[in-house]
Amino acid sequence: MGGDLPAGTLIDERYQIQDVLGRGGYAVVYRALQVNIERFVALKVLSLGPAVDGDDIERFLRAARLAARIQHPNAVTIYDVGRLGDGAPYIVMEPFIGRNLKRELRHGGPLAPERCIRLFLGCLDALAKAHEAGVIHRDLKPGNLIVTDPGTSSEALKVIDFGIARLRDEQTSMTGSGLLGTPSYLAPEYIREHLVTPALDVYQMGLILVEALTGRQVVRGETPYKCIWQHVSGELDLPPQVMEGELGVVLRRALERDHQRRFPHAAALRDALAQLNPSQIQLGELTFSSPEVTQVSGSNEVSLAPVTPDLLEELREERAAHVATSRRRLLGVVGAAALLLLASTLGVAAWLARQEPPRLVAVQLEAPPEPAPTPAPAPTPEPTPEAPSAPVSLPASLVVEVRERCPGTVEFSCDPEGLDCWWTARLRAAARR
Repeated sequence: MGGDLPAGTLIDERYQIQDVLGRGGYAVVYRALQVNIERFVALKVLSLGPAVDGDDIERFLRAARLAARIQHPNAVTIYDVGRLGDGAPYIVMEPFIGRNLKRELRHGGPLAPERCIRLFLGCLDALAKAHEAGVIHRDLKPGNLIVTDPGTSSEALKVIDFGIARLRDEQTSMTGSGLLGTPSYLAPEYIREHLVTPALDVYQMGLILVEALTGRQVVRGETPYKCIWQHVSGELDLPPQVMEGELGVVLRRALERDHQRRFPHAAALRDALAQLNPSQIQLGELTFSSPEVTQVSGSNEVSLAPVTPDLLEELREERAAHVATSRRRLLGVVGAAALLLLASTLGVAAWLARQEPPRLVAVQLEAPPEPAPTPAPAPTPEPTPEAPSAPVSLPASLVVEVRERCPGTVEFSCDPEGLDCWWTARLRAAARR
């Protein structure tokens, strides 16, 4: 199909095009009027390459009709499927008010644990219905999850685009391009073996759940193949605050590299998540093992060359070289810091060595002045006299240590034990001299 359908175009004598609602790499979404019952619908027309033949499209239409049987509040309802005159397939869906999760996180930041788990439980329940019907989504990502009626009591997280990923997968098989999808969300078994099971959807939902809680993609890279290596090696950037406690147990199983050790389907992940108490999830300040990547290639859908063992070995060697370079840089920084600390220590030691050593000052102690005589009191009966106390023996001199810390500042120390306040005051005055 070349170009957009003009307003007023009638498709299959039932759907009249009104205007364009949005577009992506593989589809254009129109607002259309279903004229026979006078209701507005969303009509998505897929744009496919020449490698997809009529048999591929028929398989897609059968999958879409199967997905149309998924009647769930958290799955966007498919009303109809068909083909345009030029053979391009289209899907007719319920219209909705909302925005995809990717945009919600970009504008509103991470979701609070209570809100996040509530939304994901409903979404996983819809995905479980699809798995029961034999439908695997294959391309779950924040852009394919819609937050409808955001911020209201009827807020929900809905799944869209069931069946479309399968047709795209058929296209990559015909062209020999290997992989087609969003690198940040590709499951390890799909990368290695092109294996598609319900556990693939579980892996993708686990990644999206962490992203919703943190506001940051788990797998990021400057190139798609760097994203692929993180998946197949298990080097996922998972903040420890998210991976602690019972939530961490659930996420670790959902993100297992081995799909056979993962939750087998969406219902199992939903049931495990339902056992958590969201009010007890306190994430606090998050720490990540790698810095944020400004331009993330893994966010966009791309077609990749087949991932062969040789390519994986090449990626492993590239990663090892990167780690070695990072370690050398770290050692350089640590060495420079150690040299700076050593230089500072030597400088302080040299400064102290130049300081004047403590001076010892001998302070002569003087006898206190005799008190002035007082008039004799009137004669009174004398009490029984007590034995005179032994005179206090005072040292003739006392050595005081005086240390000049810096110009104009003098500290002194002595032990005035046994001396009264008068002696102490004279001692301090002598030391200052």
